[in-house]
Amino acid sequence: MTSKPPEEPAAGSRFRPAAPAPASGGWRAARLTAEELEARRLERRARPALKQAPDPRDAPDPSDAPDPDDEPDAGDEPESREPHEPHEPPSWRGAQLSARERDERDEERALKAGERAERRAERKERAAGDLDRARAARAAPAAPPAADARPADACPADARPADARPADASPADARPADAARPPRERRARPPIDGAWLRDSCLRYLGRFSSSEANLRRVLKQKLRDAESLASDDPHEHARWINEAVEYARAAGGVNDDALARALLAAYRRQGLAAAMIKQKLSLKGLPADAVKRAFEEREEDVDPQEDQLRSAARAAQKRRLGPWGPQGLDYPARQKQLAALARKGFSFDVSKRVLEAPLEQAEAWASACRDAD
Repeated sequence: MTSKPPEEPAAGSRFRPAAPAPASGGWRAARLTAEELEARRLERRARPALKQAPDPRDAPDPSDAPDPDDEPDAGDEPESREPHEPHEPPSWRGAQLSARERDERDEERALKAGERAERRAERKERAAGDLDRARAARAAPAAPPAADARPADACPADARPADARPADASPADARPADAARPPRERRARPPIDGAWLRDSCLRYLGRFSSSEANLRRVLKQKLRDAESLASDDPHEHARWINEAVEYARAAGGVNDDALARALLAAYRRQGLAAAMIKQKLSLKGLPADAVKRAFEEREEDVDPQEDQLRSAARAAQKRRLGPWGPQGLDYPARQKQLAALARKGFSFDVSKRVLEAPLEQAEAWASACRDAD
């Protein structure tokens, strides 16, 4: 049995792809050889030099020769010719000036600079003369008025000229009438005594609320800053201060207990903790017993724990923490909020309750703190 030879696959099938058609035109037919590419590259490099230098192969045109008939006659006057200047390529702006134009412009600029210098020197000399005349007028004693001299007010306003200065007077002569007057001496203040210190104490209390300790500190500073005192005895100064404070206390201007209660309520509305409030009150100069009485009176009206929650809620509302801030925070963000309330003086339990409370409860605490007292 003879074996049949295998058939060749048809052209264009998977086993025998069709042969590519010969390229006819297009970019494939425009391919250059290496020699042609090198020649074009050398031509591009030599193109600038060819533009500047003439081609030696170009022969002179015989038609460009000068015509003998065009020569000037002997009787004609020769035209004035300027010296030949070397040819310079024009600048990129096309505003290049010739040498003569540059010289003329430089000379004009020098003249203008000289005129400006002269005007500055004249103004400086005029100002120096005005200053010397003003100093001489201040140093000269005022002349007594003449007996037959009529005051300026005696002349009616409509009879006075609009400008009494002479026509040739300079503007520097027109200066106010009080320029020649000597400087007025400062009136010396009377020495400070107990009455002045008492009045100063009332003026200070009319502007500020102060504790007794702070008022004493202010009065002592006034005595130190005084120009002159009625007495140099320190015991006398202490007596003046005691009298001023007693007078203010009798008038109702100084009351440590009332001031401690008012400041405590104000600091609570701001959202401060008890520890920070006590520190601020001590810095105001309030005694410890007055601060203690103020806290005891407040604890009688409001539960201390509830008061702390209200203040913490008010602080969280102002800082946009807890229910007023973003929800779903991670552990580091929650710890930052707890640290913010701890810096205000609140305990960990109070801060945690406020931060984890629902919005309705936190709003109720903050409203109670804001509307209290």
